[in-house]
Amino acid sequence: MRRTVLVLLALVLTLAVGACGSDSSSGGGGSTTTAPPQTTSTSAAGNDALTQVCDARADVSKQVDTLRGLSPNVSAVPQATAALQAIQDDLKTMKDAQPGLSADRRSEVEAATKQFEQQVTSVANDLTSNLTKGDIRSTLTKAADDLASGAKDAFSRVDCPSG
Repeated sequence: MRRTVLVLLALVLTLAVGACGSDSSSGGGGSTTTAPPQTTSTSAAGNDALTQVCDARADVSKQVDTLRGLSPNVSAVPQATAALQAIQDDLKTMKDAQPGLSADRRSEVEAATKQFEQQVTSVANDLTSNLTKGDIRSTLTKAADDLASGAKDAFSRVDCPSG
């Protein structure tokens, strides 16, 4: 059981470091990704970027639900790894789509993404400090619940059209 917990903790910490370390607004200039030439109207490009953000937001929710449903044992590690990688990919998709959004939407998405990344870091820190203080199962359950709550809070401000 202890090995499983350590593996799951390592996965969460990897997500936290990966999500926070890939901030494209840091001004480092080291990115080799360039935006494709714009061949559609600004409105169409904005709609495409919003669709990417909304699809990624929906997938974050799905992946967090997956994590919440896993039991803390070795057989869940592949599923946890896949869900955490998908969340990391979704955050990258949101960041990559931001330049195509209107200024107001871009601000919403930037704030939401940053807030969720901070929540992931907070959950990882809580896991690190609380795993040695008692019931491992309840600590992991609380971490998954906190991650779900953080995603809901962060992305609730990002207005996505339904249907």
